[in-house]
Amino acid sequence: KIEVSLIPILMKMSMRGIKLDQDKRAEFEVKFQDDTEYYRQLCIDAEIANPGSPQQVGFIMAKRGNMLPLRRRYSSIRDKWEMKIYARGEDLEKLDDPLASAVIAYRQAKKMLSTYIMPLKDHIRAYTRWHLDAITGRISSTHRNLQNIPPSIRGMFIPDNGVFTSWDANQIELRCLAYMSQDDEMIRIFEEGGDLHQATSEFMGIDKRIAKNVNFCMIYGGDVTAIMETAHIRDARRAKELKHLWFDRYFQAGRWILERQEQGWHDGYITTLYGRRIILPLETDSKDKIDRKSVNYPIQGSAAEIIKRMMLKCQHLPLVLQEHDELMADGDVLLEVLELNLQDLAPFKTPYKIKVTERWE
Repeated sequence: KIEVSLIPILMKMSMRGIKLDQDKRAEFEVKFQDDTEYYRQLCIDAEIANPGSPQQVGFIMAKRGNMLPLRRRYSSIRDKWEMKIYARGEDLEKLDDPLASAVIAYRQAKKMLSTYIMPLKDHIRAYTRWHLDAITGRISSTHRNLQNIPPSIRGMFIPDNGVFTSWDANQIELRCLAYMSQDDEMIRIFEEGGDLHQATSEFMGIDKRIAKNVNFCMIYGGDVTAIMETAHIRDARRAKELKHLWFDRYFQAGRWILERQEQGWHDGYITTLYGRRIILPLETDSKDKIDRKSVNYPIQGSAAEIIKRMMLKCQHLPLVLQEHDELMADGDVLLEVLELNLQDLAPFKTPYKIKVTERWE
């Protein structure tokens, strides 16, 4: 019933679209073209003719003494499988070589141009198609995915009515974890109006940015390797230590994570806060993937269900965008949003932050 009620709202949002500032878009085009050429020349000077080629970059990086993994690839020319060095983005991020940073910067600038900047050239508005078929129940966006627009270029999206009003549920997935696991420490922090990332940072003695990455890694059922990649920690022992610290501090949440992983394998499905049953692909996915999905699916699915209920309560407002835990309307509707009391839609408090801006930020 909830999802059927959302269909006309999503259709209206799809047809409305968001206005584009072509002058601002053109500024981004020039910037990323300059960046692409600059980093491409740096790579050429280092004998990498095509910095977009994982194989070519891997070969040069290996010549420079960098350790990169060998991967099995099929060669259509030789019609056989071969072991080759491929330099993917996650591999390059682990290297100290400045050339790796240049390759990453080139690829990022190139992607900005090809994926986000050039496809919107000469368009008056940006449109998208909203969907309700994501496996966790999240609302998704395709045929111009507006949910993954990088924050650095959102300034080219402008309102029809002077300003955008946006509001997002504060740390909603962590609040779902706290409620479903009934973790006393998490619940205490949230009830006192605290910031879980800041609290984690303080008791672990680490930077808040790293603490935030560790927290979100736990939401995804992350192991030590995932913590290393997410928090950009190169020492496996340090990553293991952070995981143990987290499990000790949030004991009930840690126990809930382990129980969900065991239950996922036993039942073959997980259930969200409002009763959505999500089947786990036990026969096709690896154990690590099933462990992650057993934890993340109920959390992400429950958060999505709360956001949908928030959308229904806001359906009379000029909504233009839904991005994970955030909603955005065209116009100054600050007072209307405050009057809706959106923090009481779930079995637990879901505080939200509101912004009124002249552009999408």
